[in-house]
Amino acid sequence: MLLRPYRSHWLQTIVYLRVHRWTDWALLTGALLLYGLVTRLLTLPVVLDKWANAWQQTWWVALLGLLLGAMEDLCVCVVMLATLWSFDYLTLKPPAERHRQARRRREKQRALAAEKADVEQGVQVYGDETDAPVWAEAVVLTEQFGRLAVYTLVFLFATGGLCLDSVFLRGRKMRFSADFVAMYFRERDAAGELEIDAAEWRILFWTTLFTVLLCVFVGLLGACWINLVDWDVLRFVHRSGLYQQERAES
Repeated sequence: MLLRPYRSHWLQTIVYLRVHRWTDWALLTGALLLYGLVTRLLTLPVVLDKWANAWQQTWWVALLGLLLGAMEDLCVCVVMLATLWSFDYLTLKPPAERHRQARRRREKQRALAAEKADVEQGVQVYGDETDAPVWAEAVVLTEQFGRLAVYTLVFLFATGGLCLDSVFLRGRKMRFSADFVAMYFRERDAAGELEIDAAEWRILFWTTLFTVLLCVFVGLLGACWINLVDWDVLRFVHRSGLYQQERAES
């Protein structure tokens, strides 16, 4: 009895998220911004200590730095969302076609259930085995694994640079940049002899683990929940009252 109100609120939340598909975009944006915020909060003391003057080590400078980092993350987020929307647009079917396929699938399952009810205790065997939906389930699983891989890799590319920058800042108090990559390939013989202590390995392990777990979580959302085709900015503008008003005036 005590769990019933919580279960009701949980179901209401699930229904709201399922009906309002703009929340899929908000989930991806929130995941990337949350990762950027946590990472920058961990590296903020190092940045202020190394590159800020004495009068700059204040809370408002730190807040401005976090806001600037959030703007950078939003730019990355636009590219990530555009990539994932393009993937969904090319791979997922339109909502009307998905509804028709789901209706045909339900009708087919009801027909199979009615036919099975006529079989006497499972003694008879179907002559037409092609109606078995095993192949359809295999196709669905393949599509879900593909979406899991694509969403995970795209989110990993979106957060990979910030992850490496965090490791370098907390471990060596230096920035990960294009100049560092060029210097590494130019001096790779000497760079291969650098020693990494236990603290740096620990920073690398926990930062990488947090990044990979979040990427896999986003991949699972992409495989089982997220669908960026059902709602986008153009669809929102088309359905908005402003568009309808301009169309009526014209």
